[in-house]
Amino acid sequence: MSSEVTPEEQERRDFYNNKKWRWTRERIKKRDNYECQWCKEKGRVTIDTGALNRNGRKRNALIVHHIKERLDHPELALDDDNLVTVCFECHERHHERWTENNYKRRENKWSADEVW
Repeated sequence: MSSEVTPEEQERRDFYNNKKWRWTRERIKKRDNYECQWCKEKGRVTIDTGALNRNGRKRNALIVHHIKERLDHPELALDDDNLVTVCFECHERHHERWTENNYKRRENKWSADEVW
């Protein structure tokens, strides 16, 4: 099994670990009062609690989302007008990665077997 990183993945890592991105991300969160703007539109309040995940790292309850995707519009990657603070759940739903209990059901590999 190869653990090589693809050039696309390396570019993604380089971008999100860059100081410019980290500063921009923090500025956008501050601009948006550290709350999910999509929840706010629906009358809900979702803020970053600062909770830690099971590895002891800060759990990112809030994400700075690129309105126009970074890969499609790299020139807008750090443009404040193309960034919005959203919660993890809204972000995952937007990208169609959210399921009930935040996991996708695995296919039952025994479903085609004969039942006795």
